[in-house]
Amino acid sequence: MTTLRVCVQKQRSDGYYPVYIRVIYGRQSGFIKTDKMVDRKSITKTREIRDNMVLKYCTELISEYNNKLNKQGTSQWSVKEIISFQTTEQSDVSFSEYARLHIKRMINSGHNRNAKNYRLAVASLEQYMGTNKIMFSYLDTVSLSVPSLRHTQRNSIFIVDTDQIRKVKYISLVESSLPKEVISNALTTYIETWETKNGKIRLPKK
Repeated sequence: MTTLRVCVQKQRSDGYYPVYIRVIYGRQSGFIKTDKMVDRKSITKTREIRDNMVLKYCTELISEYNNKLNKQGTSQWSVKEIISFQTTEQSDVSFSEYARLHIKRMINSGHNRNAKNYRLAVASLEQYMGTNKIMFSYLDTVSLSVPSLRHTQRNSIFIVDTDQIRKVKYISLVESSLPKEVISNALTTYIETWETKNGKIRLPKK
């Protein structure tokens, strides 16, 4: 469950305190900066805000954030992803809607088999993301968790460039495969190319 709270941070050189919305999820926390500031007289000794106008604004903002979160499946999101979701402009494009429109066009043009593969791929991605309303901005995650060794329930975490992750997910949709398969194929190709140039790698026995 995500908890949102109003708070202030370090006092600026001009004496004012910038107001933030603190985002707490599990053991993680982060901050969303607002355009509000308060002076020393507007906060208590425990750094709680007592300016009614600022509190009213922040309460309405938190209510808006909660309404947005309640419409999404965020059980697998990180605090960074929650903050990114909340601060994304409303002009963001829906990936799910675009995908369904593309599938409809494929059916109308007689490509039923490819349309079926796309539909299954989109459904798998929506299940993985925990929502049937995926926005393009949601694909800008800083890490990709790839399930491996299902019986041991271990994860391999790759911290890579966000554009590369978006490309991996795009390829997985086009090829109707899982992201982990795309990554596995890429690693295999890279290793084979390296060994062709430098010689086969001899690994010690386990």
